Amino acid sequence: LNNCTNSGEIKVDGVATGITDGYTIKLGGFVGIKDSNVNLTFTNCKNLGKVTLGGEQIAQSTKAYNYCVGGYVGYTSSAKITFPGSVNGSETDATKGAVSIVGTAPSGVALGGFIGLSTVAITLDGLKNYGPVQISSACGESNTYRVNIGGILGVSPLVKPTIQNCENYGHIKYGPTASLARTDLGGIIGGTPAGATISSCKNGGKVEHTSATASGEQTVAGICGCPQVGTIFNDCVNLASAEIIGGGKTGSGYDIAGIAGGPSGADVQFNRCKNYGTVKHTV
Repeated sequence: LNNCTNSGEIKVDGVATGITDGYTIKLGGFVGIKDSNVNLTFTNCKNLGKVTLGGEQIAQSTKAYNYCVGGYVGYTSSAKITFPGSVNGSETDATKGAVSIVGTAPSGVALGGFIGLSTVAITLDGLKNYGPVQISSACGESNTYRVNIGGILGVSPLVKPTIQNCENYGHIKYGPTASLARTDLGGIIGGTPAGATISSCKNGGKVEHTSATASGEQTVAGICGCPQVGTIFNDCVNLASAEIIGGGKTGSGYDIAGIAGGPSGADVQFNRCKNYGTVKHTV
């Protein structure tokens, strides 16, 4: 795809029932799912439209990422995808390129400025997101799969990605008034698997969690909410605030940081990273 622009709203609405195990709803500004070995290249493309999951999604499974929403691609199981010169949102209009969930999504949510969910060893290089990436509705809890929100990529749960030279300036927010979900929020990526590498990335967008009744672990950070064992951060910079507002339920855990909120495991490395943003928990 060369020099393509989406300015319309892509939206799923209504009530969905009977969903079973699997990647059930895959929503993107250009592509819902990328699952073949055919090369897919977005060259100098723009997503200025809204990508919105609404309505009431009633999942019967808590064993998969049921809801994958991205500014460009909802879900990819193919590494043959690149975005040279492409942008999500607008540098001058913070409402453009919004990626959001405004309906009910019970479990397993992956939300990203470019890609919601990746299950391959993908390389993302030089991406810029200016659009808000946000959830304003309730999400239920799964024992394994969380709510993941990232300015570039929501989550890569299985295979380590390489993310480099990417920038986010969009507002990342998880803000339902009531929620049972465990959440990972990051300016670049919500959560990584073991051994991921994130290099020369910059976040300038506020990362904010405002659900006062959330239970379970809540991670919020300028670059990555929850990196797994062996994740490496090189030359990353956070310029914006990372904040949790609200006390949460008894037993909840809070991990807030400028670079990585809650490293899960040993050997997470930080090389020449800098944080200039405010890190704050307001009860």
